[in-house]
Amino acid sequence: MLVDIEDLAVEFPYPSLYAEQRQYMHALKRVLDGGGHGLFEMPSGTGKTVTILSLVVAYLRRHPSRYRRLVYCTRTVEEMEKVLQELRLLVRGNAAAAAAKDGDDGDDDDDDDASLLSLGLASRNHLCINEEVLRCSKGVDSGCRARTASWVRERAAAASAAVQRDAGDGIDGDRSTAPALCEFYEELEQGTGRDFILPAGGVYTLQDLRELGRRRHWCPYFLARRCIALAQVVVFSYQYLIDPRVARVVSSGFGEASVVVFDEAHNIDNVCIEALSIDVSERLLEQATRNLNALAGRLLEVKRAGARRLSRAYERLMRGLSAAEQRLAERELAAPVIQATDGRDHDALADSLPGNEFRKADDFLAFLRAALQFLRPETSGDSVARQQSPLGFRARLCAETRHEPRALRFVSERLVSLLWTLELSDWTAFLPLQKVAEFCSLIGTYPAGFVVLNEPEERVLHLACLDASLAVKPVFDKFQCVIITSGTLSPLWVYPRMLSFRASVAESFPMSLQRECICPLIVTRGSDQTLLSSQYSLRSEPSIARNYGELLLRMAAAVPDGVVCFFPSYEFLQGVLSAWIATGMLERVRHTKLVFIETPDALEANAALCNFRVACDAGRGAVLLSVARGKAAEGIDFDGHYGRCVLLFGVPFQYSESRILRARLAFLHEQYRIREDDFLIFDAMRQAAQCVGRVIRNKRDYGIMVFADRRYARPSQLQKLPRWISQFILDAYIGVDVESALHFARQFLLHMAQPLL
Repeated sequence: MLVDIEDLAVEFPYPSLYAEQRQYMHALKRVLDGGGHGLFEMPSGTGKTVTILSLVVAYLRRHPSRYRRLVYCTRTVEEMEKVLQELRLLVRGNAAAAAAKDGDDGDDDDDDDASLLSLGLASRNHLCINEEVLRCSKGVDSGCRARTASWVRERAAAASAAVQRDAGDGIDGDRSTAPALCEFYEELEQGTGRDFILPAGGVYTLQDLRELGRRRHWCPYFLARRCIALAQVVVFSYQYLIDPRVARVVSSGFGEASVVVFDEAHNIDNVCIEALSIDVSERLLEQATRNLNALAGRLLEVKRAGARRLSRAYERLMRGLSAAEQRLAERELAAPVIQATDGRDHDALADSLPGNEFRKADDFLAFLRAALQFLRPETSGDSVARQQSPLGFRARLCAETRHEPRALRFVSERLVSLLWTLELSDWTAFLPLQKVAEFCSLIGTYPAGFVVLNEPEERVLHLACLDASLAVKPVFDKFQCVIITSGTLSPLWVYPRMLSFRASVAESFPMSLQRECICPLIVTRGSDQTLLSSQYSLRSEPSIARNYGELLLRMAAAVPDGVVCFFPSYEFLQGVLSAWIATGMLERVRHTKLVFIETPDALEANAALCNFRVACDAGRGAVLLSVARGKAAEGIDFDGHYGRCVLLFGVPFQYSESRILRARLAFLHEQYRIREDDFLIFDAMRQAAQCVGRVIRNKRDYGIMVFADRRYARPSQLQKLPRWISQFILDAYIGVDVESALHFARQFLLHMAQPLL
């Protein structure tokens, strides 16, 4: 259908448009017109993805000189594939509409989609089709590099030339000395795919790229890397823009005339912080020391074999050739950092190497050895727990290693260059040493926004990023329009302040429904009228586990399909589960429905989720016990009969005694005037909303949301729930006990059982 959004003709691939989708389009167009940034909260299951794609693609077609590209960032590969499928549906609809228009008026000048190339990009793990590489014991990245690196191909070419010369002389040459190459990469670079570019007008999912690669015998990964700069719509993971180790290679060529969308971005601050945080353990330092010894041995071998290669590499670095250009030339994803933090030009990768710092490989290895020696006491169990500023720690590190602070910024880049120069393809084996190098680079780059903490009992040294804006600020500064969107962003004022950007438009949209398909219940009292709470000082009380068990038992008996339960932590889950087993409560629940438990182990969690779905499909229903911030809470949809009821046992606050969290809270208060309680409640409520939102995935879906903790009844908590949830919370639903909650749940299910007219 064709939708008019303020004189912009938007082709929408579905026969109807929800009210909130139209509102979203109007708000998004205002952002695009003004060239600013936007913050939008839209209800789960209301077609947020197709709304964004429809409006932005129409805008790209209408104003090609204003915006040239849409960069759509997702959290997971599964979400990426869903976005590409929606995009394919949209492009087909646009093509059909254009064909119909051409048939009516004979005008063929509006075939706009023919100019749009859309594709997704993921890692080698998701795109490689070489079976030998996929079976490589060292990992796909190492297996790929061992067959595609420039020096490997040079050796193979030299060996092949030698065999040909021997054959010309009548000698049977030995082909076994030639290194194995990737036939798919060679066919792409030197064979039929040498000049191939994906044709415009197509949408290429990861599966499409793999199928094309098998059909043409080309490498899908390097084909996508080749074409991404030419694509008008690019879909990939957050890390390709936020993580500086990847962003400077993959997305550095994107111009400022781009629209960047971070979808499901409620945890974007945590993603940013994790991208710039590093933990160094005592065990990792031991592994890094072995890495360093292996490098020293390899360096000695290479020196004996031919010093010319090393000399060329050092001369290249001394001329100031940027490491980013080197990595692009070699098609490698390499090292982290570096962005300016104080407004001055501090892009370390654009500078030439300082003086004689790290000019010789021996000097660089000596620095790494001194750095390891300095870090070792910091991870010792005999050390004293303390908190240090990055500036103070950097001064001590520079004094110990006898290098200038400016030189530290080059450590990670220099290590990457050395690994490449020494022709080492198994970079995975050197990850411990690379972590130490990244630690040094981060310390040398950022004078503020970090904290250095040691944990003597755990024998770990934390370099913790406290300022989420450090990773994402380059994105806001570079691109004209950045959209932060999710179903759980309330309150909206937190994100612009925390990420240091100005939102020209920030809106939260309500959910429009033909019937009230959400039943949010705030249960504050158990069957015996005991107050319910997961508060740390109360959670060990027997009545808490007993009443939570009674609530689960009664709801499992009343709800005919899947019931999903979320706990604040694995520790609390294990404690309650132990109490249920001891009292026989778990066995009583099992008589009603099968019970599955999500564990920290990924394989076990996947098996539990799979069997939970099988049990629901069988008609009996099932109960899944999981944890907020776990896999089930973030990336799994419990649509339809898989999630008719979600129980949230307690408020998912972070562990408030964490030293890293305490440091971040102090930083947020000092830097952004965000109070400790405000942030903790905001973080807990966005996690709670994310958990309960798993059960509503479309307009025809329905579900019961049970917030089982007395603290949810407080206005400070209720006000931080998304608008599309709070609009359905009636006064009668607040502060109820188990019996009342069961009554409301039965009434709701009875109402939902009526035919939808």
